[in-house]
Amino acid sequence: VYSGELFDPTTTRSVNGQLVRDPFTFGGKLNVIDPSRFSTVSKNILPLIPTPLLPTVINNYILISGAERSHMNQVSGKVDHLLNEKHRMSGYYLWGRRPYDIAYAGGFFKDLNNPLNRDHTEVDTENLVRWSEDWTITPTTLNHVGFGWNSIATPQFPLANGQGWPQKIGLTGVDPKAHFPYINFNGTNGIDLQPFGDGSYGGPTSGSWIVKDDFTKIRGKHTYQAGFEFHHYFYGSAPLSNQSGNFNFDQVSTQLPGFGDTGNQFASFLLGAVDTASRNVAQKSAKFLTNYPSLYFQDEIKATRKLTITTGLRWEIPRPRYEAHNYTAGFDPNEPNPGADGFKGALVFLADKGRRSFQDTYYKEFAPNLGIAYSVTPETVVRTSYSITYNPPIANGYGFAESYGLVSFLDLNRSRVSNGYDPVLFWDSGMPAAPPVQLPDKDPTQVNGSGISYTLPDSIRQGYLQHWNFGIQRELWKQTMIQVDYVGVKGTRLPTGSPAGNCHLPCLFNMTPARSLSLGDTLRDDINNHPEIPKAYPDFQGTINQALRPYPQYTSIGLTGFNVGKSSYNALQVQLRKRPAKGGLGFIAAYTFNKTLSDVGDGAGYNYNYQDFNNRKSEKSVTTFSYPHDLKLTWIWEIPVGKGRHFLNRGGILDKIIGGWTLTAIQRYRSGDPLQFVDFDFDPGVIFTDAIRPDRVSGVPVYQKSSGYDLANGTNWINPQAFVSVPSSPGGVPLRLGNAPRVLDVYGPYQASELAGLLKVFPIRENFTFEVRADSTNVFNRTSRSDPVTDLSSPAFGKIIDTYGQRKFQFSGRIRF
Repeated sequence: VYSGELFDPTTTRSVNGQLVRDPFTFGGKLNVIDPSRFSTVSKNILPLIPTPLLPTVINNYILISGAERSHMNQVSGKVDHLLNEKHRMSGYYLWGRRPYDIAYAGGFFKDLNNPLNRDHTEVDTENLVRWSEDWTITPTTLNHVGFGWNSIATPQFPLANGQGWPQKIGLTGVDPKAHFPYINFNGTNGIDLQPFGDGSYGGPTSGSWIVKDDFTKIRGKHTYQAGFEFHHYFYGSAPLSNQSGNFNFDQVSTQLPGFGDTGNQFASFLLGAVDTASRNVAQKSAKFLTNYPSLYFQDEIKATRKLTITTGLRWEIPRPRYEAHNYTAGFDPNEPNPGADGFKGALVFLADKGRRSFQDTYYKEFAPNLGIAYSVTPETVVRTSYSITYNPPIANGYGFAESYGLVSFLDLNRSRVSNGYDPVLFWDSGMPAAPPVQLPDKDPTQVNGSGISYTLPDSIRQGYLQHWNFGIQRELWKQTMIQVDYVGVKGTRLPTGSPAGNCHLPCLFNMTPARSLSLGDTLRDDINNHPEIPKAYPDFQGTINQALRPYPQYTSIGLTGFNVGKSSYNALQVQLRKRPAKGGLGFIAAYTFNKTLSDVGDGAGYNYNYQDFNNRKSEKSVTTFSYPHDLKLTWIWEIPVGKGRHFLNRGGILDKIIGGWTLTAIQRYRSGDPLQFVDFDFDPGVIFTDAIRPDRVSGVPVYQKSSGYDLANGTNWINPQAFVSVPSSPGGVPLRLGNAPRVLDVYGPYQASELAGLLKVFPIRENFTFEVRADSTNVFNRTSRSDPVTDLSSPAFGKIIDTYGQRKFQFSGRIRF
């Protein structure tokens, strides 16, 4: 058996308790598939695959990059009216429509009408209304009332839409007139293939309306402010996606069971051997709603001529999310599942339980604030403050869950295959017919064997940040100021992603316990072959790794509103600022020395490289956006030449040519990206987790930097001896998790960015000017090194194999009148 060897999935059998398959041979050659075995559907797709543009096995096709096609139309109007000396009213309305193409994976195929394009068109339509009224009750008493309404629809359509592609390629069991099916390939031995097609069709309409009132009273040394806001959010989902089916091809279908480096996903595609498949059949639309009221009070006290104190309190009350027609269903961990012999954990329908939401109202979101400013001298001010702020409910799972029974769908996945290796279907036979149902379908077993979403009762509790700072501001000389601040932020209950799309940590709730890795290859065996391992319920059929999940009747359980993340940020911030003067230089120079730690991913929790849901303390590390050193320079210089300036202060033809120019620039220099190390030699799916990290070898230096660039062989950056793979079984199953942190305090090459612009304004006549401008990115034409390869299984591990940094120029003209 050698790496990459292909095996026939139709020959799977058990020999002495071990699953075996016959290798492919044709014409006396090993590892060649007889073309007569090719799937008819696959053969009809092959001519659509673009011809490689480069003579390499990987990275052999250059996608079209550049600006995506976009066309924006907006109409807006604003009215301000002074009713009388005490009342002023204003209103604003905006309508906009923007159709544009969305490119995945860095660009488009050359032929935009090729149905294999994963790209699609989105047509955004927005409506926005604003109204406000200001009432001057007395010279020291003011009231402001406002209303706002926002709505945006974002339907999506494949570029090759409505052309009957399922019928053209011979795919049956799906809508023959729908879009091209979505075809995905799981990576094999570090080689990833571009997915084919796009299943997007339709989309949501979302928005909100807001009512607010702000009351201000000035009395002596106090400025009192009080008010309320009431937010109503709505999300109406009307998708028609996945009508043609979603098909996933994996190396497992052509693999020798127990040998993880055999098989190939494209070979599985040629045979039409599908690893997982799903299809939406019929749908009703769901509309999710929630309310978010809040109250606040603040007092700004001019205690003395030098001392100002600001104190206040805000009370926010997040209300549970619910569905307008009470079509709310989801996972209940305590409900007996009739399709799993009564084992705990089932789909429930809240209307039958007398409830409208899985969430409970939370009344304890109090946000105090305290700020103190003291003028030591007219040129020196000391400031300190503390406050709490809560996240808005933007990640509250709108449309991502709780609509079970509104969609009739078919979901085929490997958990339904007893040996864990056979294809779920050969697509020449078509998708099986989904059973006819009357929607809403209240069968509590309808998602058994597939994924389900779980909305935690306390998921309504919004994440919050505690902010504290201390700073000194000093005016050095005319127009120039320096400011030094210490800033600290502590995050609690931070979002960790969602079951829609960016689902990493929230979808590991149902992972097989990491301690089970000690079973090695046995994890992939049929549980019926191991009577020593008890079943969760008598009728369970499947593999041992599935059987050991907390809820083996489901493949995954995605947690909606899983706000458990924690973070800390500490920084020294120094800023030098000079206000621009006529014919002179203005700039802002800002330096930050900081460190950010967290047990979730990026700012929205959307990240990967999690190992163990049940040991989240082990996930604490620096974040992917923690850059220890960050220097940013922003400046503008009115070149002192020409009329009204220091040199050649006169008009004429010379002034028209060389006078009146302004130079602008933005420069940024910061530490490199924090690096995440993984080991793709192992399949994290063996325990249904996100990643298997390597071991960090104690005492071995991490860096092994080389100067210059060696694009042919790669430039050394990380010491390969600093990391090793975890022990594994003969079949390639890791026997434990690695000890490397999720993100190491190890960084790629430093990053430099320089943008510059040169502009001149030509006055034509009063209120009529012509402006010319030249802008450049990467103005010094730096060739920057990309991050090193951090996959331990790659031959290029630790090396930098790519560069970036092309210089671009843009010239523009503008008429103002």
